[in-house]
Amino acid sequence: MLLATLAFLVAVWLSPEPSLSLFWGVVVPLLPFSFLVTPLLWRGVCPLATLNMLANTPGGRRLPSRVSRWAGAPAMLALFVLVPARHFAFNVRGEALALLVVGAAVAAVVLGRRYEARAGFCNYLCPVLPVEQLYGLQPSIAVDNPRCATCSACTPRGCLDNARSKAVAQLLGPARRGRGWLLSAFGLFAIAFPGFVYGYFNVSDAEASAAWTIYAHMLEHALQSAALFGTLIFISGATAALALPLLSAIAAGTYYWYAVPVILKALHVLSPAATLGGRVVVAVFLAWWLQRALRLTAREARTTGTPESSRELPTLVVD
Repeated sequence: MLLATLAFLVAVWLSPEPSLSLFWGVVVPLLPFSFLVTPLLWRGVCPLATLNMLANTPGGRRLPSRVSRWAGAPAMLALFVLVPARHFAFNVRGEALALLVVGAAVAAVVLGRRYEARAGFCNYLCPVLPVEQLYGLQPSIAVDNPRCATCSACTPRGCLDNARSKAVAQLLGPARRGRGWLLSAFGLFAIAFPGFVYGYFNVSDAEASAAWTIYAHMLEHALQSAALFGTLIFISGATAALALPLLSAIAAGTYYWYAVPVILKALHVLSPAATLGGRVVVAVFLAWWLQRALRLTAREARTTGTPESSRELPTLVVD
């Protein structure tokens, strides 16, 4: 993957049009689907994760075991800053995308040297992390984790690599059983994300001079989404176990409604029939995924909510 990344950097700089079409039209749209299957697929091969861990040095810092209400906010902020920038920079300028990848690689190395294992970049700053967490609520398949064969507890709570389906529950803590989770960083992200996705696909690529208009457009849709879903969840009293899988399916369904024709166009097979077929396949998969996620998440919520269980899911303990 590191060699593939180097090849991509050369290609996107020297021949940007086909490289950008392949990257944004095929490679990137496949990632959300892989997160729904299991986020460990991507986390196992991500070249930035490789650089992050190769840079590790003895004595690196760990993330605190006590998770604050705003845990994950840096990664969410990075996502909300970088995605709109696609429309005026990364979608249309190969050198801008190349510089972004190089900058992310530098950040992965710097944070890898400062923090233990994945604590600095992968589990703190990576803009893909909140999407992995939302879509990876209930992995559909079990995948080994060769990167962390020996756990160092670099991220005691909410680590997708070890907590897996319990990662978000660990982040939210006891608030997940009531309405309090809505006011956490992850709760706000989850209710805003469907509108953010919709907003992205309903604004066109433009010159850099239109950047603020693009940010305002996507922020408006994200706020509308947060207001709508936040109100519905607050009135209904839905717990995180019920609401998060629904929000995940809504965001993923919105994404692929627009992404299916983008993928087909990049593969030069776009047609009305192919678009309809692709959307039907996505709808069937998401319906299956949602009923499974609701069932498993509700079961875990009942288990961790028994009087015998702790009010907090346990942190990792490494001798």
